[in-house]
Amino acid sequence: MVITTRYLEDDLFEASNETGASSRIDMRNKEVKKNLSPVEGLLGSLGTCIGGDVIDILRKRRKTVIGLTLVTNGTRRDHHPRAITAIRCKVVLESPDATVEELAKAAQLVVDKYCSVASSLKPSVNLSCEIIRPA
Repeated sequence: MVITTRYLEDDLFEASNETGASSRIDMRNKEVKKNLSPVEGLLGSLGTCIGGDVIDILRKRRKTVIGLTLVTNGTRRDHHPRAITAIRCKVVLESPDATVEELAKAAQLVVDKYCSVASSLKPSVNLSCEIIRPA
């Protein structure tokens, strides 16, 4: 998987994949910001990953999913790097036949085993950067 991120203008970037799908990432002040910041995008990606997998599990168990909303709340450090120190997800399911217990089991299974974004937030991820300056 390759994502190319390009600087567009002051504190505005665009990330795109190999097929051309893209998303803008905004680091501008709240007054002029129109897109998610990098950390907001991370929380949104986590919520999307958890939600998609929860829906898949519930449908495999032949449950009806009318709606699903995830509120993902991240707590950040006050000083740099302003890393996320805790994440809390609230999952609201609209379903006529799925119980809270079934939703809780599915959500825990997703967080522990299936969500690739949640797994990527664990400390075992190896991050490195290669620096290139064209001649």
